[in-house]
Amino acid sequence: MENKTGTVTHSKGNWCTVLEKDTQTAIECRLKGKLRLTAWNTTNPVAVGDVVHFTIETDGNGLIHAIEERKNGIIRKAAGKNPQAHIIAANIDQLIILATLAYPRTSLGFIDRMLVIAEAYKIPKSVILWNKCDLYDAEMYTKAQYHAQMYHNIGYHTYILSALNNAFLPILSQIIENKTSVIVGHSGTGKSTLLNLLNPNLNIKTGDISVWSNKGKHTTTLATMHLLPLYHAQIIDTPGIKELDFFNIEPHEVSRYYIDFLPYLSDCKFSNCLHQNEPHCAIKNAVQENKIYSERYQNYLGILEMLRQDKK
Repeated sequence: MENKTGTVTHSKGNWCTVLEKDTQTAIECRLKGKLRLTAWNTTNPVAVGDVVHFTIETDGNGLIHAIEERKNGIIRKAAGKNPQAHIIAANIDQLIILATLAYPRTSLGFIDRMLVIAEAYKIPKSVILWNKCDLYDAEMYTKAQYHAQMYHNIGYHTYILSALNNAFLPILSQIIENKTSVIVGHSGTGKSTLLNLLNPNLNIKTGDISVWSNKGKHTTTLATMHLLPLYHAQIIDTPGIKELDFFNIEPHEVSRYYIDFLPYLSDCKFSNCLHQNEPHCAIKNAVQENKIYSERYQNYLGILEMLRQDKK
């Protein structure tokens, strides 16, 4: 039987949809039994974005017998007490964080956690999009500008836009062109609306904002790769993420994934400094001298506390 290669665009259990490389045909595939048993220590042996090798069976479906080594991925802890990981998406060129100041509100803590994950799991580029600017009053727009400038000064690409406005298409096309991106954000931030703007043929269902909670209603339940042929791009849409637990990241490692901390780390007196109560800490000094944003430092402390609680 002829060996074929393709990219996983959707995965559920032992079955997934694979886009065959040569024909660009979507084929339903299942995992070979041995592959399921010998796969990585994860709840899902195959993830959206994986490059797989498969053969076509007599029933027309595919049988996956190999998964190519991943260059990176978005990984989270599995639900409950399970010590395994869950891979949300693999082989990513950039992370797109879709944030909103309201309807619903995205905390800077969530953004910083996602940026740490991107740095830890070797995703080359991160972009922050502040969506729904059409709903901002003057005070909110000033706040959005401050946040956008803060992350820009740190070294991240960040934009203020509205996914309902075609005028922002040139910016978005430049961001996604020739890349495989994964987009993350709380339910209701407008991921589906943004994808529909980029490719109206997708016709993805969009959700309303719950009146009583000011939070989005979940419209996506599993990660799915959407093709954007006009831009030679793919975007992996993820379930509305409320929080994202770290997997296999220790407290002493977190500061290495804060890119604005890196110039100062070697100046701390202690090599194992956690930048909390230790004397002669270059990070705390940089915060006091306004070389590091206090918001970022407070979120860093929040991550350390979260990791401590997880170990209890």
